[in-house]
Amino acid sequence: SLQMEQNRPATAGNLKVSENVVSTIVKQVISDMDGVSGLTSPPVTAKEALLFSGVAKPVRITLNGDVAVINLGVVLKIGYQVKDLAEKIQDTIKEEVQNMTGITVSAVNIYIAGAVKDTAE
Repeated sequence: SLQMEQNRPATAGNLKVSENVVSTIVKQVISDMDGVSGLTSPPVTAKEALLFSGVAKPVRITLNGDVAVINLGVVLKIGYQVKDLAEKIQDTIKEEVQNMTGITVSAVNIYIAGAVKDTAE
C-alpha cells in the first residue's frame, strides 16, 4: 500500500553533485539554444569577488544543500525577443538541471551582456 511506501526507510548515503556538473549542464543548454551567441561573465559584486576568489566565470552556482541558485551572463543574437528568450533559457536550465541532478533550482539569474549579429546569415 501507499502508506507502507512512505514509511520505508530512506536509502542510506547521500548524493553530492558538484558545481562543475551543474555548470556543464548549463553550458550545454546554452550551446543548444537558438538565439544565444554564447556565455560571458556576469558582473561581480565585491562580496562575490571574495567568495569566488576573483575568478570571472560565465556560470556561477551557489549550492545550498540540494538547492541551487544559478547566475550566468549571456550574449544574445540580434533578432530574438529578449524577454521570451531569457524565460526560455531560465525554464530550460531549471528543467535540465533538476531532471539530471535532482537538485532544486530556486533561481536562474540571467545577465544579458550584449547582442551580436547572427553570423550565419
